Amino acid sequence: MNKLSCDFIFSRFLNVGEFIALGFLGTVFFSILYVNYIRRSGVGDTGLVMFLIGVAGNLVERLRFGCVRDYINFFGYLSFNIWDLMVILGMVLIIWGMWKRK
Repeated sequence: MNKLSCDFIFSRFLNVGEFIALGFLGTVFFSILYVNYIRRSGVGDTGLVMFLIGVAGNLVERLRFGCVRDYINFFGYLSFNIWDLMVILGMVLIIWGMWKRK
């Protein structure tokens, strides 16, 4: 099932351009923070790569089509795409890498 998702978080307060700019700045800030203070973990590095690929995939779809296509349906309640899955798994691996390191 292909479902177009044109809404995004904070869509009541931001337009698409502001959302993309804020997401880009947040991703750059998080990446710099990760590289300078958190890294040195293979699991965490893999998570960062997965996170960045997921963000880039969603960004490309948002810029190209104006919406993101959600094609994975979870029992009719949650719809997401492979890029969302990459973002979530990347964050889980980053957190696991940070926890494992301590």
